[in-house]
Amino acid sequence: MRDNEPMHFSLFVQSLAKIMLPGFQPTAASFHEIGGIHGMPYVPWLGDPDEGRQTIRGPWLGYCNHRSILFPTWHRPYLMVLEQIISDVAIGIAGEIAVSGVSTDESKDWMEAAEELRLPFWDWTAPSTGQSGFPDFLAASRIEILMPRHIMQSHENVLAYHRFNHSVDGFNNLYRRNRVFKSSGRSYYKEWDRTYRHPESRTVDVKENYEAINAHLTTKDEETPGTWANLTSDVAQLFGFDVSIPKELHANAWDRFSNRVFQSASGSPEDWRTVTSIEQPHDLVHVVLGGLGHMSDNDVAGFDPIFYLHHCNVDRILAFWEHIYPDYVAGNQGWLDKDGNRKPFTQPWGTWIQMDDQEVRDDSPLPPFRNSDYKYWTSNDTHSLIYDSEKLPANNKYYTYPPIEYQQDGKNYRVEINTDPSKVISPEERERQRAILQKHFGYNPQLDLEKFGLINQPLFTKACPYSTDIEDTGRVSVKDYRQFIIDVSLDPTLTGGSYILEVSAEVRGASRRLEVGKVAVLGRGTIESCGNCQGQRARGVRIRGLIIVPYRVVRAILSATHQDTPDTNEEQAVQTIVPSLHATLVLPDNTVHSRLQVQDEGAPGAEALSDSAAPDLQLWSCDVYQRSADGPEVPYYFHDLKHHYGLHELSDHHGMTQIVRQWIPA
Repeated sequence: MRDNEPMHFSLFVQSLAKIMLPGFQPTAASFHEIGGIHGMPYVPWLGDPDEGRQTIRGPWLGYCNHRSILFPTWHRPYLMVLEQIISDVAIGIAGEIAVSGVSTDESKDWMEAAEELRLPFWDWTAPSTGQSGFPDFLAASRIEILMPRHIMQSHENVLAYHRFNHSVDGFNNLYRRNRVFKSSGRSYYKEWDRTYRHPESRTVDVKENYEAINAHLTTKDEETPGTWANLTSDVAQLFGFDVSIPKELHANAWDRFSNRVFQSASGSPEDWRTVTSIEQPHDLVHVVLGGLGHMSDNDVAGFDPIFYLHHCNVDRILAFWEHIYPDYVAGNQGWLDKDGNRKPFTQPWGTWIQMDDQEVRDDSPLPPFRNSDYKYWTSNDTHSLIYDSEKLPANNKYYTYPPIEYQQDGKNYRVEINTDPSKVISPEERERQRAILQKHFGYNPQLDLEKFGLINQPLFTKACPYSTDIEDTGRVSVKDYRQFIIDVSLDPTLTGGSYILEVSAEVRGASRRLEVGKVAVLGRGTIESCGNCQGQRARGVRIRGLIIVPYRVVRAILSATHQDTPDTNEEQAVQTIVPSLHATLVLPDNTVHSRLQVQDEGAPGAEALSDSAAPDLQLWSCDVYQRSADGPEVPYYFHDLKHHYGLHELSDHHGMTQIVRQWIPA
C-alpha cells in the first residue's frame, strides 16, 4: 500500500493518528477502546452498550476466544470494527481535502482512495521478510506520507507504537525468570506510557531491539533459515488436507485448523498429524515481535498497531484456506469420535456471554461485534468473503485480498479468492489451487530432492514401509522421500507467560547446530479476569504444535554418520536421527529457560521439570505422495504415518541401553 497506493496509505496513517488522539469521539471508536477489547482492562466495550443487559453471565470474564474453534472467526469482525472506523475517518479527511482548494481531479482521487481504503496486512510469509526482516517503515519514529498538492510530509509514525492517553486499569508488570533465578526480564506494562517491541527491561529511556527481531526473522544461510522459513512452513502445512474429506469429518478438520487445543484430537477417526493450526504461526509472530513488549502478552497486544497488520495477514491466510475448503466448518453438531458419536465443542469457564462449559458452535454469538442487522456476528456469518451485490446481506464483508501467485519453470500460476456467490469452484480446481499454495509457501519435496540429493536408505527408498494397505490406488509416491515431523505438546502455564520452543540438530563434523523449527506459546500471564484462560488452566489444557523436520537436516544427519546406505535398516536411521535432535525453551527476552538433556549435563543442583509441566516432543514420519506425475498443480498427500520415539528417549549405539533426557533448567 505504501509504495503502490500512496493516497490510501496516507489516509490510513492520518486516520489511525486521529483515532489515537485523546478525547476522540465517539469514545467507543477510539484506538484505546478498540485495543482493550482483546484483553485488559476487562470491561464491556462501549460500542455494544446493550450487551450488559442482555447477557446471561454474571461475572465479567472477557471476550477471549483463543485456543478455541472460534479463534479465527472471532478475530475477523474484530478487524472489521477497526476497518470501518478507519474508513469513516478517512472519508472525513478526504472531504476536508476536497474543500481545501485542491484541483477537481485531485479531490476526486482523495475521495476515491478513502472509499476504497481497507486495512492493510503485513505479509510475514513474503520472501522480503526472510531477506530483510521487519519492515523499516513500521519501526521508524517518523514516516513520510503524501499530502494534498502532491507534497511529501514527515509525520509521527503511528504504525510504530501507540502512546497511551491514560493508564489502563489492570496493567501490571510481568516478571519472567528462569527456574534457578539466574536472570530475569520484567515487562513494565504499568510504567510504560507507550507500546514497545522487543524492549529492554527498564522503565525509562527504553530502547527497542529490532536487531533481535530481525535476527529471529531473517535467513542467514542454508543452515539458519530463520523464523521466516519456519512461518512459511507452518502456513504450507495448513493446506495438507485433501479437499474430499467426508462431510461427517468437516468439523474435526476445522478443529485441527482453527486452534491449538484440538478437542477432537484424541478421539478422531482420522489422524491429521501432518496438518498444523493457523494459531501456530500466529503465536510465533506475536512472541518474536514482542520480546518483553506488548505483543508477547495477549492482554495488552491489542494496543500495538502492528497487532492489526499481523492479524490482517492471519485473516488473509484464513480467507485462502476457506477458498480451498469452503465446507470445512465446525457446524452445529460437534465433532465425530471413533465410535461414530458426535461430541460438542465446549469452552471451559466461558466468556462474558458463555456459561461454564457451554457448547460452542458455528451459530454461537461472537460478542461484542454486531452486524448491520444489530445481531451478533456468528462463525457461520463470518465464513468466506463471498460478496452478494444484489441482496446485500448483513454478512457481506466488503473486502478481499490480492491473488497469490507462484512461478515455476518460467510459468505463472495464480490463486484468487472466490467472492462471486454464483460461482462454484470444483473440487478438482481446488486441488490444483491447493498444490499452488503448498508450493508458494515452500512445501515442495520434489524440489528438496533435486536440491539436496537422494537418501539411499530403505526408510526412504521403500514406499510406505510401515503400511500393508495402500489406500489410494492412483498414488505416485515421491521417490526416495520420507517426511519427518515432531509432534509437540506444551504447558501454556509453564513460565507464567510466553515462551518459544526451539529445536536444532547436531550434525557430526558441523561447526554449529542446524535450525529445525520453532513453536511458540503466547501467554497472558496469570490474569484472573480471562474466563477462557482460567478454565483451560484449571483443566491442565496443553497446546499442540507441529514442526516439519527439513529434508536437508535429515539428509545431513544420516550422511555425516554414514547411515544413508542401502545396507542400513529403517530402525538404524531413526536411532541416528533422535539423539541428533536437541530442544531448548527460550523466554521472550532470549533467556534460556531449560534444555532437553541428560541429567548430569545440567547445572549443579538443577531439578528436572515435572512430567506434567515438561514439553513433550514425539518424532513421527510419513510417506508423501501425489496422484499423478509431479507438476506445479499437483498437490502432496500424506500416508503411512508412523510414531517412532519421544525426543527424550535415547539408546546406545547398539540400540539396547535406554538413556532418558529430561528438561533441565538453565
